[in-house]
Amino acid sequence: MKKTNRRAVIFLILVILPLAVSVIVFGNTDREHRLQTRQITESFYIEIESDGFTEQIRPWKAEDGYYMILPSYAEKSGRLTFRADSRFGFDLWLDGKKIDHDTVRNLNDMTGSYTMEWKDDTGKLKEKAKLEVLCSSRLPSVFITTSSGSMDIIHASKKNKEKGLVSVYTQEGNCDYAGQLNHIKGRGNVTWEQEKKPYSLSLQQQESLLGMKSTSEWALLAGAMDGSYIRNKLAFDMAQGIGLADTPDAAFVDLYLNGEYAGLYLLTEKVGLTGRESIGYSADDTIADGKVAGGNKAGEEYLLEIEMQERLAGEEYGFQTEQGQAIVIKGKKRISEEEISRLKTHLQSVEDAVYREDWETVWERMDLDSCVDIYLMEEILQNHDAYISSQYMRLYEENGVYGRIYSGPVWDFDSCLMPKDGMYATTLTAGQSRKGYPKFWITKMVQNEAFQARAAERYRDMTAQYLDRKIWENVDACQKRIGRAVELDCLRWRKQSYEDWQEEILELKSYLSERLQFLEEFWSGREVFHVVHLTMESDIFSDLDYDIKDGETCQDFPRELKKSGYVFAGWYLSGTDTAFTTDTPVYEDLEVEARWERGPSAGLISAVRSSGLLQMRYLLFFCMAAGTAVLWLCDRRRHRK
Repeated sequence: MKKTNRRAVIFLILVILPLAVSVIVFGNTDREHRLQTRQITESFYIEIESDGFTEQIRPWKAEDGYYMILPSYAEKSGRLTFRADSRFGFDLWLDGKKIDHDTVRNLNDMTGSYTMEWKDDTGKLKEKAKLEVLCSSRLPSVFITTSSGSMDIIHASKKNKEKGLVSVYTQEGNCDYAGQLNHIKGRGNVTWEQEKKPYSLSLQQQESLLGMKSTSEWALLAGAMDGSYIRNKLAFDMAQGIGLADTPDAAFVDLYLNGEYAGLYLLTEKVGLTGRESIGYSADDTIADGKVAGGNKAGEEYLLEIEMQERLAGEEYGFQTEQGQAIVIKGKKRISEEEISRLKTHLQSVEDAVYREDWETVWERMDLDSCVDIYLMEEILQNHDAYISSQYMRLYEENGVYGRIYSGPVWDFDSCLMPKDGMYATTLTAGQSRKGYPKFWITKMVQNEAFQARAAERYRDMTAQYLDRKIWENVDACQKRIGRAVELDCLRWRKQSYEDWQEEILELKSYLSERLQFLEEFWSGREVFHVVHLTMESDIFSDLDYDIKDGETCQDFPRELKKSGYVFAGWYLSGTDTAFTTDTPVYEDLEVEARWERGPSAGLISAVRSSGLLQMRYLLFFCMAAGTAVLWLCDRRRHRK
C-alpha cells in the first residue's frame, strides 16, 4: 500500500470515523430521548370541565420530574378526569395504582406528589419519575390549541403563523370567549430570544376579552426579562389612571399552549389603528398650514413608531429622516410609495422645525399636551427604551391635509424603574442618549421652555390624580393578585425563585419612591438644581447630564465605565487637573470629563477569548480541518515528485 493511502486510512480511523460515530450515536440518543419525553407528556392528561366546556391539562418535563399545573377555576370545579392514551403502547401507574382512561379524581385528592411509572404491555418499566400536580389561584386562564398540536412551527421562526382555537376563562371558570384563531405567531425583538416567549393572537372578529375593549388583535406578553412581572401592567394602569388616550387594557392570565402550562402572562390589546375620536381629534383642529380638516370622515389614520435604525430593514413600511431617525408605519396592510413619500416629507418638515428650534411651527404640527404626557410617563417610570423603540405617534390626513401629530399610546415598559447604563433615580433621563441609540427629537424638545413649563404643571396634576396614592395601591394589588401564579411560573421556567421575586418587588418599590421624591423636588420649583455634564467617550456613552440639587454631591456615576484599549483614570473638571468625585459639592452648572490611560495590549489569545466569537469546539474543528488540508497537500506534492 502506498504511503499516501496508509496515511489516509490512519486519518480516517483515528479522526473521521470517531467523529462520525459520535455524531450518529449521540445525535440519535438525543432525538430518541426527546421523542420519548414527548410521548410521555402526551400519553396522559387531566380533563377539567367548566361552563359546558372541557379543557385538557398536560404535564411538562423538568430536571427533577414531571409537573402539571391546574387553572385557578379547578378549585371550584372539583371533579377532574385523569385520562391515559394507550396509543403509545404503555400503561401509566401512580403510586403503584394503574390509571384507567376514565379515572375520576377530586381536586383535594389530586394535587400533590406522586411516583409515576410507565410500563409496556409486558409489564417492563420504561421510565420512573416524580409527578407534581399543583393548582393556580386568583387568575383567569387562556387555552390555545394550534392546528398542528404543538408549538414547533411557531417557535421555529417569529414570522411563522398557525391557525388554532382559543378559550378564555375567568378565575371562577366561566367561559368568557371560545372561538377560532386567524393565527398565533411570535412577537417582540429581544424578548423573542428568551426561552419564555411572547405571542400575538389574531381573532376572526373583534371581541372583548375579560372585560377589556373589543379588538381582534391581542398580545400575550411573557415578561421574561422583568423579575417583578408587573412593570408593563403598572405602566398601562398608570397611563389609564392619568387619562392617556388609547392606553391598552391588560389582564394577568395563566397561559396553556396545547394543554401544557406556559406560565404567567399579560394579555393585552395590541397597539393599532383606532379612529380619531379616541384621542380627541376634532374638526376644529388647526392644521400646520392653517387649513382645517373637517367634514370628510374617510380620512387616513397612520400609526408611526420610532424605531432603531438597524431594525428598519426588517419592516415592511418605513423611512429614515435626515437626522437618522427611523420611522416605521404600522397597522397598514398596503401603503403606496406615494403615501410613504408624503409622510416622509411631512415628518421631515417637523424634524427641521425641531432642530432649528422653531417652536411655534413645532407646536402647530405636534400636539404639545400629548407629547408632554408621554414624556412624563417615560420619565416617571424611567423607561430604558424611551424614544429608542416602541415609541408611538398617531397622525391623521384628510383631504390631503395632515393634522397634528399625537404622541402615544404607551407600550413596552418591561425594562423600566431599574438602574441601568447611567440611568438613576435622581436625574432626568428620557432625553439622554446612548451610543448607537440617539434620541433625536426629544433631546431638543426638553430644552424648550414651554415644554418644561407644561411638564411641571402636568406633573403636579398627575401627582394629585394618581402618583400620591393610587400607584402604590396598584403595586400592592398586583403583588397580591399574582403571588401564587409567580410561584408557579418560577417553577415552570426556573429563571428565578419566588424569594427573588419578592426581593425584586421590594427593590422596585424603593426605586419608585426615590424616583418620585426626586421628580417632585425637581418640578416643584422649590429646589435649585444644577446640571453636571459628563463627557466620557466610552463604549456606551459619549455624554450624560446629571441633575444635582444645590450643595449636594454627584453619587451616581456611570457603572462599569469602559473604553476599548484604555483604562479609566478618573473624573476631572473640564480643562483643569481638579478631580471631581462623590465628595465634590455642586453649586453651579459644571462640565466634567472622563480621562483615560492607554491600557496594555491584550494579545491575540486574550482578544479571541474576550470576543466570545470562537468557542473551543469551533477552534478544534478548524485545527482538524487545517491539519487535514496540510496532510493532503503534502501527499499531493510527494505524489507529483
